[in-house]
Amino acid sequence: MKSSIPKIIAVVFLFSFSKLSFSQSLRLLWEKSVRVQTMQFSSNSNRLITGGTRSNCTTCGELNVWRLKDSALLSTMTYQQMGMTNDLDVSSNNRTIISGNGSVFCGGEGGCYAMFPGQFEYSISGTLLKFLNPSGDIIYSIKYSPDNTIIASGTGYNNTGVIKIYDTSYNLLRVLDGHQYSTNGLAFTPNGQYLVSGGDEGLIKIWDYKTGALIRQMFHGDYLDGGARIHVDVSPDGNYIASAGDGYNMVVKVWRVADGQLVYTFPLTGGSYGSSVVKFSPDGQYIVSGARLYGSGSLGWYGKIFVWQMSDGKLVNQIIDKEGHPANGGITAIAFSNKKNYFAYSLFDKLKVFSIVGGPQAIAESKTEPIQKKTGIGTTIFPNPFTSKTTIQYNLPFKQFVTIIIMDNAGIQVAELVHEEKEAGTYQTTFNADNLSAGIYFCKITTKNGFEVKKIVLYK
Repeated sequence: MKSSIPKIIAVVFLFSFSKLSFSQSLRLLWEKSVRVQTMQFSSNSNRLITGGTRSNCTTCGELNVWRLKDSALLSTMTYQQMGMTNDLDVSSNNRTIISGNGSVFCGGEGGCYAMFPGQFEYSISGTLLKFLNPSGDIIYSIKYSPDNTIIASGTGYNNTGVIKIYDTSYNLLRVLDGHQYSTNGLAFTPNGQYLVSGGDEGLIKIWDYKTGALIRQMFHGDYLDGGARIHVDVSPDGNYIASAGDGYNMVVKVWRVADGQLVYTFPLTGGSYGSSVVKFSPDGQYIVSGARLYGSGSLGWYGKIFVWQMSDGKLVNQIIDKEGHPANGGITAIAFSNKKNYFAYSLFDKLKVFSIVGGPQAIAESKTEPIQKKTGIGTTIFPNPFTSKTTIQYNLPFKQFVTIIIMDNAGIQVAELVHEEKEAGTYQTTFNADNLSAGIYFCKITTKNGFEVKKIVLYK
């Protein structure tokens, strides 16, 4: 595990309120090597609870409780019959944690079956209070009602995606028809009036969960063989729903709760495949989506965070993070705290926790280039801007392996210029952009010491 000593990451954000603008930054508080599928801050913002799989068992689940101020691991919750943790929720009084677990395992001639499915309730200190799985369903989503009197559980397996409504003594109150294959996302409106669900067939549904009545439904879309795996979140004022899906040509959509009308459609990336999660910022001013995307060539799987402004739908920031597992990299979960300006995201096997320096709990327009570690090779690019060809010059102080790629403004690799070991010395390589459209591109130079990213502008 890496040191918990706070450090500043050079990512600066700009916020605008009326005529006042000021700079903000993200401070990386700490990071851990842990596999995270879902996470949430406690309501008092003193703890972060994460759920995922164990490092030595990809079908076995666990929950971890971290103390935010110093990254101390306060407790780890696991159980012999606990499968992968798909979702979790923390009671608003910070006393208990519920989780939904299980995954589909396919192997050999035995076909496919549910691996360690079920739902759990633990005390915040790590004591197992309840294990429930009477039907063998995989639990893909689980949520407390705002007043902690109701637990909603979204199931799935063998084309059954019902939603089960329990009281806090786990008496089954009713079963909602839910979704065709699986219910992958659940969110209560802040006033506790409605339950919103997202399903594998691409539908979003709004329920009066107290009577079981379906109020309305909207079609987000499906992207991959009928499997959209829709995640949902409700704005802090309860007026809007954000939905995000999985597959090809992914989008985030924003809907009005009152009438189900589509307000915004935000494309995440063109022609890429992966999955995404979505959250409103605690002040409701921004919609943040974290995605697992795939880029051609050496870029491979990578993570990207998109930030849109709720007032006008403007995309105000994109953050690329390529850390994580080489085959499963990308953003798996994001979370905001309600207090103290914390923000966290996870990749496949890495958790990163930040404080938002300055005040507003939102992430807005970046005014710097992507996060990078200087290589010390003195890279220059000329001419820049350019119209057809530009030269990249760099100096190697010693023999080392060098990679130089060009990425477009979406972070997708469009060219690889260098990929070889070179002796010490000064080198030049040419980037020919005759077949590319005008716009902003990035040149990424990687050596054993780190990497640098230089912005280049192509005019036509």
